[in-house]
Amino acid sequence: MKKHSKIISLIVALLLALVLWAYTVTYISPETTKEYSDIPVRFTAEDVLEGRGLVLTDGRTQTVDLTIRGNRKDLAKLNSDNIKITANLGSVTEAGENQKVSYTISYPDTVAGGDLAVEKKSVETLTITTEVANSKTLYIAVSTEGKLPEGYLLENAEAEVDSVFVFGPAEEINRISKAEVSVDVTGIDTSETIHDLEFRFYDEAGKEVELSALCDVEVKRYAEDEAAGNVISVHLDILPYRDLQLTATRKGLPEGYEIVDIKITPESIRVTGNKDDLDGLKAQMEIEVDYSMAEKNGNTWTIQCPINPPKEGINIHDEETIATVIVTVKPIETEKDADREES
Repeated sequence: MKKHSKIISLIVALLLALVLWAYTVTYISPETTKEYSDIPVRFTAEDVLEGRGLVLTDGRTQTVDLTIRGNRKDLAKLNSDNIKITANLGSVTEAGENQKVSYTISYPDTVAGGDLAVEKKSVETLTITTEVANSKTLYIAVSTEGKLPEGYLLENAEAEVDSVFVFGPAEEINRISKAEVSVDVTGIDTSETIHDLEFRFYDEAGKEVELSALCDVEVKRYAEDEAAGNVISVHLDILPYRDLQLTATRKGLPEGYEIVDIKITPESIRVTGNKDDLDGLKAQMEIEVDYSMAEKNGNTWTIQCPINPPKEGINIHDEETIATVIVTVKPIETEKDADREES
């Protein structure tokens, strides 16, 4: 029975000690200190820095360690994620290494910051490096690789963006000469938009320029395109075509002449249109020759003839829509001429 009483007495004594300790730390001595490590630094006013032609190149990933004194309840609410270390870059006016900038400390709204005191900091100021910056706005060129199916041509390939803006250290940006995206057209036989294509930057020698994380790339879009970063869409205009050999009409030649030779420039013309309509065309296309409009130089006559589409729905693809027809003629020998030669 005595042993049981001793155990109960020990338990009661322990509980009283805990209550007394809780009372002491809560009411009699509520303050203490606590360390918070690896608090990330947030930089502000970078737009001001960029407006001065500068860019932050080193020191962005710094952290700060703090020892803070305050009420135990308040300190318990703090951690390295909700304590904010903020450095304003608006005071930086020129490029340089090992520049010193101050920082401020702020706490979440649930904690009364006025009741807290920083007893120790791992660093009093932050060390950064800034460099001269540059920017460029470039149109994205489209290059193609591969081969279209026989009888199809690429009419146009256009990136569905207006331009790309790139900003960063001048040493990197100045190397960029162009932005380009490559499209593989192998096997494509209809107009379509190719999505999720990555464009790249190149220098004057055609070597790819790989930008560091210090550079910002912003695509200025004018078409419906939800892709982000340097991934864009390219629209391809692909047309069926046929090449037709040009021939000239022989009718309408003035009486008393016959044609010895005809030479047409260009010799052929490329036409586009519906594939079924193109398949129904002959291999040759005849153009009308108005011999009355010929420029004559002896037996050589030169006529300029319009090249018209062979039928509705077929378009002349070549820019040249006038054919030059050079006709060599000779007079037809009549019976009177023959008698005159004999006599």
